[in-house]
Amino acid sequence: LERLAKLKEQGVLSDSEFQVQKAKILSDL
Repeated sequence: LERLAKLKEQGVLSDSEFQVQKAKILSDL
C-alpha cells in the first residue's frame, strides 16, 4: 500500500486508479 501511495505522489497513478488498486489490495487482506 505504501508503494501505491508513492506511485500516486509521483503522478504515476491517477486518483481513480489509486482507489481501484487500493480496493483490490484491501479486499485481498
